[in-house]
Amino acid sequence: MANQEALDRYTLVHAAVGYGAGIAGVEWRTAATLAIAFELIEDELKDKAPGWFPEPSHDSLINKLTDIGAFLGAYYIATAER
Repeated sequence: MANQEALDRYTLVHAAVGYGAGIAGVEWRTAATLAIAFELIEDELKDKAPGWFPEPSHDSLINKLTDIGAFLGAYYIATAER
């Protein structure tokens, strides 16, 4: 089920955004802050604007942590390639 398991089809989206942030040269503290902030407000956004999300169910804690890890891992890969 999306948003409940550690890995779901949206984990790749988080990784892609992290990779893009790394390629774009976003400073790591800013990138990490944005990734964490998004996870902290995502459920509220899903409640207020469910149409913005393909599946507006709330994320489990393990899913949030995995999404942050995917973002940061891909960010690291992108910055190592520069």
